[in-house]
Amino acid sequence: MKNNNIAYKIAGICILICSYCTIQTGPQIVVTLQPFSQQTKEASQEKFTKSLEKPGKVGSTLLRYGHHTPLQAGIFATYWGYLGVSDFNGKLSFIRHTVKPEVKLLVTQQIEPVMMFGTIVRHWMLKPGVPATLFSVKRKEDKDKRLVWATQELPVDYEKPISLDTIVLFAHPSKLHIPTGEQPARRDPNLILPPIFAKRGIEKTANALRVLTMRHFFSPVRFVEKKVNNTYYSELLTP
Repeated sequence: MKNNNIAYKIAGICILICSYCTIQTGPQIVVTLQPFSQQTKEASQEKFTKSLEKPGKVGSTLLRYGHHTPLQAGIFATYWGYLGVSDFNGKLSFIRHTVKPEVKLLVTQQIEPVMMFGTIVRHWMLKPGVPATLFSVKRKEDKDKRLVWATQELPVDYEKPISLDTIVLFAHPSKLHIPTGEQPARRDPNLILPPIFAKRGIEKTANALRVLTMRHFFSPVRFVEKKVNNTYYSELLTP
């Protein structure tokens, strides 16, 4: 129970990092995370029970599974120097900083800053030895003039800086499924990307702890509610 309380406190602190402030709206990039449906709850519970039978695995198991939230919630990401976290419904939003209808998605658990003058981050690099996958997601017209999202996996270059137009999702690549190929899209100033699927066993608490060590390099994604009428409030993304 004590370990669970610690996990809840860590998650609460991480979510508070990405909250508050002033109004300014603009086109957004919206990432939607959903549970990966091919894995059952029973299989996950069986794996959890077996791991508890090994004394040396109890601590790491509680760290992985102690934080009981929906799979799609509590996944951290960064884009253009901003840090965000997916909400209870799996929504993750950033202010759009690109004219082209295209972004890259990088999935990895850790990245490293390259500093300039000792205090300024010049760029970010992948951490050697830490698994990573990279995808390009582009909105375009197909051969039948229909608007689609075209997603393809790209080679990962550990020697190349991470570009600013890359959304970095902090998770092990095996725990996030990003479908490739073409999916329907709509003409919109907001880039509403195809769904990404979170798998059971994703180590959200451990990933959050890693993010905490570098949160001071990022600005938080901020939201504010604007009253439209007596029964409707609009949620605005702010810089």
